[in-house]
Amino acid sequence: PGSRNSRIKESGIKESGIKESGIKESEDRTRLSAGEAKPTSGEIAMKKWIKGIAPILIVIAAAATGFSQEEIIVMESPELAPHTRPLVSFKHEMHAADIGCVRCHHDPDPFGYNLGAEGARCADCHQAGSGDNPVPLRTAVHRQCKGCHMTLAARNVKEGLPMMCGQCHRIDPGAAN
Repeated sequence: PGSRNSRIKESGIKESGIKESGIKESEDRTRLSAGEAKPTSGEIAMKKWIKGIAPILIVIAAAATGFSQEEIIVMESPELAPHTRPLVSFKHEMHAADIGCVRCHHDPDPFGYNLGAEGARCADCHQAGSGDNPVPLRTAVHRQCKGCHMTLAARNVKEGLPMMCGQCHRIDPGAAN
């Protein structure tokens, strides 16, 4: 004697009012009572979109970073105007990576030890004419840049470094060294 539904379940007979997915519905009820919501069709579509598009966006972002243009510094010193040659332009990041900041941005203490002066311009310490610093600006720049290029070339560290005036003083700043 039990209820009609229990007799039907025991016998394996399906009643038209009981859904075939009765077990799944009970699982859904358990999930909902535990606080989990059933994903909506919009959420499912978003997950598929993220799985498909996110890798492509990551590749594009990585490529854009890899091909970004390097900062080009143009050596324009109003202290040396009027300029008789085209201004010198160079790839700052390449030089910083190869030789480090303090090689160019130097600041010696009274004993000659280089303290570094990151971000300082040559003209911050060297004047166009006579001043506190005994090395004039034009001489300092030429000694620093040309001297480094000549040293590296003599040691066979790097080939094709500019040595002549016209190799640095170019009309096209886009062809920076």
